[in-house]
Amino acid sequence: MTLDGALLATADTLKRIDTHGVLTGSGANGTLESAFSVASNGVGTVALRYGDTLFANQHLAWDTLPVHLRDAVEGRAAEHTYLAKYAELQQRSPWRPNLSAEQIAQVKPVTHPIVRTHPETGRRALFVSEHFTTRVIGLPEDESRALLAELFAHSTRPEFIYRHQWRESDMVFWDNRSVMHLAAGTPDDQRRKLYRTTIEGDAPF
Repeated sequence: MTLDGALLATADTLKRIDTHGVLTGSGANGTLESAFSVASNGVGTVALRYGDTLFANQHLAWDTLPVHLRDAVEGRAAEHTYLAKYAELQQRSPWRPNLSAEQIAQVKPVTHPIVRTHPETGRRALFVSEHFTTRVIGLPEDESRALLAELFAHSTRPEFIYRHQWRESDMVFWDNRSVMHLAAGTPDDQRRKLYRTTIEGDAPF
């Protein structure tokens, strides 16, 4: 899979993947809504089997979406909430803290279009996430669940996914308007230390 506008920088090389999926020369785009991560375990080595980060290209997800699903989502919006699966994730990862009432009040549900348009390239992308998207606005609950289940399954097909295996001093810059990401688990006896800077984004449309 290719990542539109993704920048991968390793200790060996610096490459840019352009919007057509072609590897080009060195370059960066710091104006994108993004996260910038540095991975190091602090002792000079990084585990090769664990702690990867996966990215799913949502432009490709939209481009290959079956016609019946395109028709079902065109012009529709969905509700997203940070709390959708927080309790479930907390059970898997006990280090996640309990949220205070004040913190919960700051993450109220929001509504976004199911298909968003990239403000710089004009490309459309599927914009749903199994961890955050809870319902399709305007549909009965059973129809909403069924539609989202199909979208979730399609959005993470293997052919859309790039899996980054971290090495010491790696840096990855990605555009949250184009991809979804997921951190794979790391065994308790191995250290996975990342630093992240996120650029404030624009409202999806």
